[in-house]
Amino acid sequence: MQTQRLFEIVYLLLDKKQMTAQALAEHFEVSVRTIYRDIDRLSQAGVPLYTKQGQNGGIAILEGFKLNKSLLDREEQQRILTALESLAATGLNEQALLERLSRFFACSADWIKVDYIAWGEENKGLFEQLKEAAMKQQTLTFDYYNSNGEYSHRKAAALRLIFKSRSWYLQGYCYERNDYRLFKLKRMQKVVLLAEYGEFDVPDIDFERPSLAQTEIVLKIKSTAAWRIYDEFTPAEITVLDDGDFLIHSKRPIDRWLLGYILSFGELAEILAPKTLRQNLAAELEKMQRIYKE
Repeated sequence: MQTQRLFEIVYLLLDKKQMTAQALAEHFEVSVRTIYRDIDRLSQAGVPLYTKQGQNGGIAILEGFKLNKSLLDREEQQRILTALESLAATGLNEQALLERLSRFFACSADWIKVDYIAWGEENKGLFEQLKEAAMKQQTLTFDYYNSNGEYSHRKAAALRLIFKSRSWYLQGYCYERNDYRLFKLKRMQKVVLLAEYGEFDVPDIDFERPSLAQTEIVLKIKSTAAWRIYDEFTPAEITVLDDGDFLIHSKRPIDRWLLGYILSFGELAEILAPKTLRQNLAAELEKMQRIYKE
């Protein structure tokens, strides 16, 4: 608490130019003696404070002083501003604080801009709803579709918003499962907030996926899909061929998601191995062809 007060004393003096010890004591709800002890500590830390006597007197900082000359180095300032930039991007209303501290440090976090909303995405309403609900551990109901495409109606207490691998999730206590669960925001539909609130201890999340059988797959993908190759595969999985096309070696679970993923490349991707995956994709294409023949 003392460190926070010292930091804010410097900010107030830079912002207001001058304040009396009495005014500072009233602001922080401490004694005048405590303020003078704080002023001594700041002076020892290298902050150039001085006092003016008389009717218009008070405590002031030498003109031209910036915080970066004593308490925080440049890298520490940038880390603070970057963290606030990230919070502002979530809609947590930290933009005003970010601007104040940018002026305070006489620098900015211009090297980074954080925006979690996808290109072209207009509906920020759900995020705002869930942000408020998580702050109050509010109960909500919603329709949900899991990764297998299965539908269920859920009732859960909202506990925490989590950003993981380009997607937002809601951590909640699901009353249907009597356990903590993660829900992907994009799969939550018809969200209704209820006038019910909880008092949960929010557990840490284990982001490790359940252990699934992994199969080595080999794909040949055309060079025109390069933008996806570097987005979606690691450098160790990618081999660039002499003609500019790509050879991909990757270990993945063999399931319907993988078939759909490979199909999303259209004619730009060919399965070289395993043979069973190649056959499964051929069967899927036959089913699709029958649909479009009708």
